Amino acid sequence: MTLRDEASRVMRVLTGSSRPIHLIGHSYGGAVALHVALELPERVASLTLYEPVAFATLFAYNARDPAAVEVRILADNIDRALRKGFIEAAAERFVTYWSGNDAWVRLSGLQRTALASRMPSIDRHFKALTADTTTLKDYKRLQMPVLLMAGAQTKPSTRRLTELLTYGLRASDVEMFDGLDHMGPATSPEIVNARIEAFIAKHAFSAMESDPYLTSAAA
Repeated sequence: MTLRDEASRVMRVLTGSSRPIHLIGHSYGGAVALHVALELPERVASLTLYEPVAFATLFAYNARDPAAVEVRILADNIDRALRKGFIEAAAERFVTYWSGNDAWVRLSGLQRTALASRMPSIDRHFKALTADTTTLKDYKRLQMPVLLMAGAQTKPSTRRLTELLTYGLRASDVEMFDGLDHMGPATSPEIVNARIEAFIAKHAFSAMESDPYLTSAAA
């Protein structure tokens, strides 16, 4: 599996649309959204990202940085646990990394089982992210409006990656949410969604102002 494989499903939707779309992605979805925007920039009206885990960018910039090393360790631990058949242990490592030491014990048995069942896919995601060859220089080609969001209490890996992408993407809007972490869109959707809605509304209005067809259609 590669990011292009993942992005191809989204790209089919874009190519079938009569108008550019506003593309939103969180975490791995954010990395996929970035790949879509690079492949079909003319079809993306705006790009909204909450901590996209484009980890290859982090590794390429400085593979020895502690922020990059912790991701490698996480990915290696998950891969090792899965190869040994310890699927729930892999899930526990994943959840603990993103949500804290007590996150796993707060989950119900059903939730743990559901998360464990997804770990082979998550392992493939890590491999796809590691194999990605996109660079910060590539991201500078993107000209559409970009909203880049992150939580102030996020992990060092995603904090450093957000810093790099702020420079690489030339993001038109950057938002750091106090009190939120990597899972902010899931734990505080009312806060994150309000920011996304305001950003899209702003750029949808700008598009209508510059496009007579859209203006008349809206009226």
